Amino acid sequence: MTPPIPRYLVDMVRREAPVAEVVPESTPVVAFGDPFVATVATLGINPSLREFLGRGKLLDGSSRRLATLRSLGAESLESLTDAQVLEVVEDCARYFDADRNPYGRWFNSLDMVLRASVGASYYTGSACHLDLVQWATDPIWGELAERTREQLLAEGLPHLRALFTFGKTTLVLLNGRQVLDHVKSVGLVELSDCGTMPMGHTTCSLYMGDGEGVQYVGWSTNLQGSRGVTNEFKSRLAAWVASVARQQRSSSS
Repeated sequence: MTPPIPRYLVDMVRREAPVAEVVPESTPVVAFGDPFVATVATLGINPSLREFLGRGKLLDGSSRRLATLRSLGAESLESLTDAQVLEVVEDCARYFDADRNPYGRWFNSLDMVLRASVGASYYTGSACHLDLVQWATDPIWGELAERTREQLLAEGLPHLRALFTFGKTTLVLLNGRQVLDHVKSVGLVELSDCGTMPMGHTTCSLYMGDGEGVQYVGWSTNLQGSRGVTNEFKSRLAAWVASVARQQRSSSS
Protein backbone atom coordinates (compact mmCIF):
# COMPACT_ATOMS: atom_id res chain seq x y z
CA MET A 1 0.00 0.00 0.00
CA THR A 2 1.39 3.40 -1.02
CA PRO A 3 1.74 5.75 1.98
CA PRO A 4 -0.11 9.06 1.77
CA ILE A 5 1.90 11.81 0.07
CA PRO A 6 1.65 15.41 1.32
CA ARG A 7 -0.42 17.57 -1.00
CA TYR A 8 2.39 20.06 -1.63
CA LEU A 9 4.61 17.24 -2.93
CA VAL A 10 1.86 15.89 -5.15
CA ASP A 11 1.34 19.39 -6.54
CA MET A 12 5.08 19.82 -7.02
CA VAL A 13 5.45 16.64 -9.09
CA ARG A 14 2.11 16.34 -10.86
CA ARG A 15 2.24 19.67 -12.66
CA GLU A 16 2.41 20.75 -16.26
CA ALA A 17 5.74 22.03 -17.59
CA PRO A 18 5.36 25.83 -17.68
CA VAL A 19 7.40 26.45 -20.85
CA ALA A 20 8.20 24.53 -24.02
CA GLU A 21 11.94 24.57 -23.24
CA VAL A 22 11.60 22.00 -20.42
CA VAL A 23 13.48 18.80 -21.34
CA PRO A 24 10.91 16.41 -22.91
CA GLU A 25 9.92 13.44 -20.70
CA SER A 26 11.79 14.89 -17.70
CA THR A 27 10.23 15.31 -14.27
CA PRO A 28 10.46 18.29 -11.88
CA VAL A 29 13.39 17.81 -9.51
CA VAL A 30 12.09 18.05 -5.95
CA ALA A 31 15.66 18.07 -4.64
CA PHE A 32 19.02 16.42 -5.12
CA GLY A 33 19.07 14.45 -1.89
CA ASP A 34 16.43 14.43 0.83
CA PRO A 35 15.32 17.87 2.13
CA PHE A 36 13.32 16.14 4.85
CA VAL A 37 16.53 14.74 6.36
CA ALA A 38 19.21 17.28 5.40
CA THR A 39 19.56 20.42 7.53
CA VAL A 40 21.95 22.14 5.10
CA ALA A 41 21.24 22.90 1.44
CA THR A 42 23.01 24.48 -1.46
CA LEU A 43 20.82 26.51 -3.80
CA GLY A 44 21.16 26.81 -7.57
CA ILE A 45 19.07 28.14 -10.43
CA ASN A 46 17.81 25.00 -12.19
CA PRO A 47 18.88 21.39 -12.81
CA SER A 48 21.34 20.73 -15.61
CA LEU A 49 19.93 19.11 -18.73
CA ARG A 50 22.69 16.53 -18.17
CA GLU A 51 20.58 15.15 -15.33
CA PHE A 52 18.23 13.81 -18.01
CA LEU A 53 20.08 13.86 -21.33
CA GLY A 54 23.29 12.32 -22.63
CA ARG A 55 24.42 13.11 -26.16
CA GLY A 56 20.98 14.51 -26.83
CA LYS A 57 19.16 11.34 -25.78
CA LEU A 58 17.15 10.60 -22.65
CA LEU A 59 19.28 8.81 -20.04
CA ASP A 60 18.01 5.29 -19.44
CA GLY A 61 18.98 2.10 -17.66
CA SER A 62 22.03 2.31 -15.39
CA SER A 63 22.90 5.80 -16.68
CA ARG A 64 19.56 7.28 -15.56
CA ARG A 65 19.82 9.64 -12.59
CA LEU A 66 16.22 10.71 -11.99
CA ALA A 67 12.74 9.55 -12.88
CA THR A 68 11.51 10.20 -16.41
CA LEU A 69 8.14 9.59 -18.02
CA ARG A 70 9.78 6.66 -19.81
CA SER A 71 11.10 5.08 -16.60
CA LEU A 72 7.70 5.59 -14.95
CA GLY A 73 5.80 4.19 -17.93
CA ALA A 74 3.64 7.31 -17.94
CA GLU A 75 2.32 9.55 -20.72
CA SER A 76 2.24 12.79 -18.75
CA LEU A 77 3.02 14.24 -15.33
CA GLU A 78 -0.62 15.13 -14.75
CA SER A 79 -1.61 11.46 -15.13
CA LEU A 80 0.88 10.10 -12.57
CA THR A 81 -0.53 7.81 -9.92
CA ASP A 82 0.32 8.36 -6.26
CA ALA A 83 2.80 5.48 -6.49
CA GLN A 84 4.51 7.12 -9.47
CA VAL A 85 4.64 10.50 -7.69
CA LEU A 86 6.32 8.73 -4.77
CA GLU A 87 8.82 7.17 -7.18
CA VAL A 88 9.77 10.64 -8.48
CA VAL A 89 10.27 11.90 -4.91
CA GLU A 90 12.29 8.84 -3.88
CA ASP A 91 14.53 9.01 -6.95
CA CYS A 92 15.37 12.58 -5.97
CA ALA A 93 16.00 11.62 -2.34
CA ARG A 94 18.33 8.77 -3.39
CA TYR A 95 20.25 10.82 -5.96
CA PHE A 96 23.58 10.60 -4.07
CA ASP A 97 23.29 6.93 -3.07
CA ALA A 98 26.33 4.77 -3.86
CA ASP A 99 24.45 2.73 -6.47
CA ARG A 100 23.26 5.79 -8.39
CA ASN A 101 24.95 7.97 -11.00
CA PRO A 102 25.25 11.49 -9.50
CA TYR A 103 26.78 14.31 -11.55
CA GLY A 104 29.85 14.48 -9.34
CA ARG A 105 31.79 16.78 -11.63
CA TRP A 106 29.36 19.56 -10.67
CA PHE A 107 28.48 18.65 -7.08
CA ASN A 108 31.88 17.70 -5.67
CA SER A 109 33.25 21.26 -5.48
CA LEU A 110 30.29 22.29 -3.35
CA ASP A 111 30.56 19.13 -1.29
CA MET A 112 34.15 20.03 -0.41
CA VAL A 113 32.97 23.37 0.99
CA LEU A 114 30.07 21.72 2.83
CA ARG A 115 32.34 19.19 4.54
CA ALA A 116 35.02 21.71 5.48
CA SER A 117 32.63 24.39 6.73
CA VAL A 118 29.78 22.67 8.58
CA GLY A 119 30.63 18.98 8.41
CA ALA A 120 27.73 18.21 6.07
CA SER A 121 27.80 16.26 2.82
CA TYR A 122 25.48 15.28 0.01
CA TYR A 123 26.85 11.76 0.28
CA THR A 124 25.91 11.25 3.93
CA GLY A 125 22.42 12.74 3.56
CA SER A 126 23.18 15.68 5.86
CA ALA A 127 23.11 18.09 2.91
CA CYS A 128 20.97 18.37 -0.21
CA HIS A 129 20.80 20.64 -3.24
CA LEU A 130 17.75 22.71 -4.15
CA ASP A 131 16.96 24.95 -7.12
CA LEU A 132 14.93 28.11 -7.62
CA VAL A 133 13.49 26.39 -10.71
CA GLN A 134 12.81 22.67 -10.55
CA TRP A 135 12.87 22.06 -14.32
CA ALA A 136 15.84 21.13 -16.51
CA THR A 137 15.73 23.08 -19.77
CA ASP A 138 17.08 22.71 -23.27
CA PRO A 139 18.59 25.14 -24.16
CA ILE A 140 20.44 25.82 -20.89
CA TRP A 141 19.48 28.68 -18.56
CA GLY A 142 21.86 31.26 -19.98
CA GLU A 143 20.44 30.76 -23.49
CA LEU A 144 16.78 31.14 -22.53
CA ALA A 145 14.85 34.30 -23.32
CA GLU A 146 14.51 36.69 -20.36
CA ARG A 147 10.73 36.30 -20.35
CA THR A 148 11.07 32.49 -20.20
CA ARG A 149 13.46 32.73 -17.26
CA GLU A 150 11.05 35.04 -15.43
CA GLN A 151 8.18 32.56 -16.02
CA LEU A 152 10.23 29.69 -14.65
CA LEU A 153 11.39 31.62 -11.58
CA ALA A 154 7.86 32.74 -10.72
CA GLU A 155 6.49 29.22 -11.22
CA GLY A 156 9.19 27.53 -9.13
CA LEU A 157 9.35 29.84 -6.10
CA PRO A 158 6.19 28.61 -4.29
CA HIS A 159 7.42 25.03 -4.51
CA LEU A 160 10.84 25.97 -3.12
CA ARG A 161 9.20 27.86 -0.25
CA ALA A 162 7.14 24.77 0.55
CA LEU A 163 10.33 22.70 0.88
CA PHE A 164 11.74 25.23 3.33
CA THR A 165 8.46 25.28 5.27
CA PHE A 166 8.05 21.51 5.57
CA GLY A 167 11.67 20.35 5.29
CA LYS A 168 14.51 20.53 7.83
CA THR A 169 16.77 23.07 6.11
CA THR A 170 18.19 25.71 8.44
CA LEU A 171 21.27 26.79 6.43
CA VAL A 172 21.39 27.53 2.69
CA LEU A 173 24.57 28.20 0.71
CA LEU A 174 24.26 30.37 -2.41
CA ASN A 175 26.88 29.64 -5.06
CA GLY A 176 27.64 32.35 -7.63
CA ARG A 177 26.54 35.78 -8.79
CA GLN A 178 23.64 34.54 -10.92
CA VAL A 179 22.11 32.68 -7.98
CA LEU A 180 22.52 35.73 -5.74
CA ASP A 181 20.90 38.00 -8.33
CA HIS A 182 17.94 35.68 -8.87
CA VAL A 183 17.43 35.16 -5.13
CA LYS A 184 17.22 38.94 -4.82
CA SER A 185 14.94 39.37 -7.86
CA VAL A 186 12.34 36.85 -6.64
CA GLY A 187 12.38 38.22 -3.08
CA LEU A 188 13.37 34.98 -1.40
CA VAL A 189 15.56 36.73 1.19
CA GLU A 190 17.22 40.10 1.70
CA LEU A 191 21.01 39.71 1.62
CA SER A 192 23.58 41.93 3.31
CA ASP A 193 27.04 42.65 1.88
CA CYS A 194 29.71 41.09 4.13
CA GLY A 195 32.80 42.27 2.30
CA THR A 196 35.13 40.47 -0.08
CA MET A 197 37.68 37.68 -0.19
CA PRO A 198 40.78 37.68 -2.44
CA MET A 199 40.72 35.17 -5.30
CA GLY A 200 43.73 35.23 -7.58
CA HIS A 201 43.81 38.59 -9.36
CA THR A 202 40.22 39.43 -8.42
CA THR A 203 37.90 39.27 -5.41
CA CYS A 204 34.85 37.29 -4.35
CA SER A 205 31.97 39.19 -2.73
CA LEU A 206 30.37 37.67 0.38
CA TYR A 207 26.76 37.89 1.56
CA MET A 208 24.43 36.66 4.26
CA GLY A 209 20.79 36.98 5.29
CA ASP A 210 18.01 35.38 7.34
CA GLY A 211 14.43 34.63 6.47
CA GLU A 212 11.67 32.47 7.95
CA GLY A 213 14.01 30.43 10.14
CA VAL A 214 16.61 29.83 7.42
CA GLN A 215 20.12 31.34 7.35
CA TYR A 216 21.52 32.18 3.90
CA VAL A 217 25.24 32.48 3.19
CA GLY A 218 26.47 33.29 -0.32
CA TRP A 219 29.43 34.21 -2.47
CA SER A 220 29.72 35.74 -5.94
CA THR A 221 32.23 33.26 -7.39
CA ASN A 222 30.75 30.23 -9.14
CA LEU A 223 32.85 27.36 -7.83
CA GLN A 224 32.31 25.27 -10.96
CA GLY A 225 32.63 27.90 -13.67
CA SER A 226 34.90 30.74 -12.52
CA ARG A 227 38.61 30.98 -13.29
CA GLY A 228 41.00 31.00 -10.37
CA VAL A 229 38.95 28.70 -8.11
CA THR A 230 41.62 26.67 -6.33
CA ASN A 231 41.38 24.24 -3.44
CA GLU A 232 43.10 26.88 -1.32
CA PHE A 233 40.36 29.40 -2.17
CA LYS A 234 37.65 26.85 -1.38
CA SER A 235 39.32 26.16 1.97
CA ARG A 236 39.32 29.88 2.85
CA LEU A 237 35.71 30.18 1.70
CA ALA A 238 34.73 27.19 3.86
CA ALA A 239 36.44 28.78 6.87
CA TRP A 240 34.39 31.95 6.36
CA VAL A 241 31.14 29.97 6.01
CA ALA A 242 32.02 28.10 9.21
CA SER A 243 32.59 31.32 11.14
CA VAL A 244 29.31 32.83 9.95
CA ALA A 245 27.40 29.66 10.86
CA ARG A 246 28.98 29.61 14.33
CA GLN A 247 28.06 33.25 14.92
CA GLN A 248 24.49 32.54 13.92
CA ARG A 249 24.25 29.55 16.28
CA SER A 250 25.69 31.63 19.13
CA SER A 251 23.28 34.53 18.61
CA SER A 252 20.24 32.23 18.42
CA SER A 253 21.12 30.15 21.50
